[in-house]
Amino acid sequence: MGITEFRITEQRFFDMWLHQNRAEPTGAWFEGSLLDNDVYSCKRGYAFVYELGLTEWTSGYLVKFAPYEDAESLDALWREWHERESEWREWCEWNNAREGSAA
Repeated sequence: MGITEFRITEQRFFDMWLHQNRAEPTGAWFEGSLLDNDVYSCKRGYAFVYELGLTEWTSGYLVKFAPYEDAESLDALWREWHERESEWREWCEWNNAREGSAA
């Protein structure tokens, strides 16, 4: 089994993928630059979806998927999710403090 990782660079293809896999948001998300990062429950497993910077003005999606029965891979994906979320929140706090000190 293991983790399947792929990139989707266009919104319409991402929307098609969500529909084909009966993906439903779990409520786990954190803000991105242009797109939010989300976890979806799909018909065969969980999809961890991260913003993928394409250019300065556009983003796509990095999808990491693991089946429900692969607990080891899911644990690894959840660990990565929490690390990325923590890094994002730390950056936001740093940026807010920097902007506050400039005022």
